Amino acid sequence: GTGYTMACSRMTRPTKGIHGRLLKKLYEGVVVPKMLYAADIWCSTLISKGKGRKAGGRGARGFATKMARVQRMATTMITGGMRTTATDLLDAHANILPFQQLLRK
Repeated sequence: GTGYTMACSRMTRPTKGIHGRLLKKLYEGVVVPKMLYAADIWCSTLISKGKGRKAGGRGARGFATKMARVQRMATTMITGGMRTTATDLLDAHANILPFQQLLRK
């Protein structure tokens, strides 16, 4: 996920490059399916119990946290926001589901 997101970041420069709407389509069409490949296997306990490693998640919480970071990088590039902007605001302005809800979907 990180590699694809960084490749997208090279295409979105402030002065030249693709617009945020196109980056959102790339993110939802390429990066999200690559990140969530076989997610029904590794995150099933995370979704059912909602607690992660302590409740039998076997490290699924760590994967979900890393993937949420990748989504934050993508939403920062889509919106053109600052690094200190809250994640929930970035998700709302980019019109992307928060990562925990994306896993449940």
